[in-house]
Amino acid sequence: LNDPFLFVDMHKAVERIKKAAETHEKVCIHGDYDVDGITATALLARFMRKIGITADTYVPHRLNEGYGLSGDGIRKICENGTTLLITVDCGITSLKETALANSLGMDVIICDHHQPKDELPPALAVLDPLKPGCKYPFKYLSGAGVAFKLAQGVAEKIGRRDMPLKYLDLVALAGAADIVALVDENRVLVR
Repeated sequence: LNDPFLFVDMHKAVERIKKAAETHEKVCIHGDYDVDGITATALLARFMRKIGITADTYVPHRLNEGYGLSGDGIRKICENGTTLLITVDCGITSLKETALANSLGMDVIICDHHQPKDELPPALAVLDPLKPGCKYPFKYLSGAGVAFKLAQGVAEKIGRRDMPLKYLDLVALAGAADIVALVDENRVLVR
């Protein structure tokens, strides 16, 4: 598997999560309502809880809120005392919503695999293999694949390198359901 620290901003994301663990902050994992988004949310929430972080999850209601981040969702998350918001399988085009989260006192880490627009959200860290300048060599991870890479980065930093491997079933499910190309690293993760 490729080194997670080849992602632009991975060091920033890992350090921020490490700080959240040390200072007992409340973290919220915001996912998407498809299989990739739900498995990515479950993977990262389980991982965060395993390393001692209080991690809530938020998946928007498909009919009432629609896809991705929303102002109402951001406000609900903030009301629960969240200081660090991590998106999975969404967020790469959420400029206004990320700015709102920042204005409400939350740091934001975006983990996405969708095509970014010309302007990136004003997040603390943006992890997306399609982000301009990203040196991560494999560009076709699922959203859960990107979440897994974040977990790998954190696990490496805290000296528990093999810990994320227990969540590969979720990455495999996302890879199959999201119809990402089963080549290169995706093939390894699904296998």
